[in-house]
Amino acid sequence: MDTLPEKLFLNRKETADVLGLSLATVGRRINDGTIPHRKIGSRILIPVEAIERIIHSAFESARE
Repeated sequence: MDTLPEKLFLNRKETADVLGLSLATVGRRINDGTIPHRKIGSRILIPVEAIERIIHSAFESARE
């Protein structure tokens, strides 16, 4: 049987920790659409793939 990846989604706190941002900043970026998310019930979850794209984009911008 195949196993799933460790995590497909992170919560807001985990996202803030990974990106080195405050929880308030993550909340603002979710609200303005900069950080894509999925709402499941009352939980807001951010796809790990989206976080990886944000990190990659930040490194690409720094090279320019």
